[in-house]
Amino acid sequence: MQPVARLKGRLKHGLTVWRKRAGGTFRFPWRRTIKVWDERWAAPETRLANLQAKLRAGGGYAASGGAFDPWDIEVRSGLLGGARLALAPEEHGAGKQNLIFRVRPFAAPTAQWIVGILAVLSYLAATHGGGIASFVLAVAALGLTALVVEAAGNATGALEDAVGRYRGEIDQATTG
Repeated sequence: MQPVARLKGRLKHGLTVWRKRAGGTFRFPWRRTIKVWDERWAAPETRLANLQAKLRAGGGYAASGGAFDPWDIEVRSGLLGGARLALAPEEHGAGKQNLIFRVRPFAAPTAQWIVGILAVLSYLAATHGGGIASFVLAVAALGLTALVVEAAGNATGALEDAVGRYRGEIDQATTG
């Protein structure tokens, strides 16, 4: 009886594999660039650590990129997708910086393969007279695509919300 109770608790409170970790509001997952002007200089590592703290405070999970990754922070929303952020600070002298945040959503490679295989199978079923099988496979591909878009959109929203909170902090420090 204990394993059943444990499973019920995990399903109710979010089994690790199925948990949506982004913690942000949904934004349509497309690439975006956010620019933030700051009158005070700070090291990029400090800014990224502050942004990661904001993501974690908002309920998201943020992983740091490695030395050779083209991104600085990754937020995943479940198994199917997420978004990555890269920071490019522009130095403008006298301690002023223009911070350029680039947010790029992504779909997990496994999800891309599964959607592709389902679409090909749907096409093959349609061309060989399997109308019902083609329809079922197409609906499965579209459903999985919708879940990927949801995951990437939630992660994109979490990153955009965190950058917005960071911008608010900078604006408040500049005016206050």
